[in-house]
Amino acid sequence: MHAMSRLVCCLIALFFALGLTGCSTVGFENRFGTPVDDETLARFDGVWEFEEGKPILFASRENGWFELVGLEQDVPVKEKGGGPEPGPDDPPKPSVRIEGTVFIQVREFEGHYYAWLIDPEDEEDEGYMLVRISSGFGAELGEGGVLLVWLMNVDRFEQAIGAGELEGTVKGEEGKTVSVTSKQAALERFVVKTPLHEWVVLEEPFIVRRISKR
Repeated sequence: MHAMSRLVCCLIALFFALGLTGCSTVGFENRFGTPVDDETLARFDGVWEFEEGKPILFASRENGWFELVGLEQDVPVKEKGGGPEPGPDDPPKPSVRIEGTVFIQVREFEGHYYAWLIDPEDEEDEGYMLVRISSGFGAELGEGGVLLVWLMNVDRFEQAIGAGELEGTVKGEEGKTVSVTSKQAALERFVVKTPLHEWVVLEEPFIVRRISKR
């Protein structure tokens, strides 16, 4: 698995409590939309939780970028079948850790907001990963204390490449890596003409809650 694929699978496992096995990802060589202004970006400043006990720090920068810093801690990996928690004399359960910083750029397109993730230490330069974001309770983006996160439908982007709707490559079978190389204009045409529920997984979004402001 490539560096960016590992990064995103680890993010999914850490923040969304999903397993690492067979994690498929879609990466983009180019982005669509317009970066949000610095005032909007500053609303993200602070510590947020993707799950109770799993805090991360959003630190805003400029030009639509902010840093996502995983606060150093071990996070238990959920095992199939559950089972009792280990006692004081038992060996600890396996854990995963996110190291370093992920840079994210928030962009707006057609009234919706998207977060583009990139690993600054990715030597393979696999491009950007994408999620759709929105604030809960009708609040402005970054306000209200709740952020909703939706993942991309990897299968739909694989289908688009196979049908010639988008340019790119698909590698692997289980745990596939879909790389979209289309230019910004082509991406925007695809997003406009394709129903949202086809390319974004709109079932229950992941909920991110603010713990404190900086």
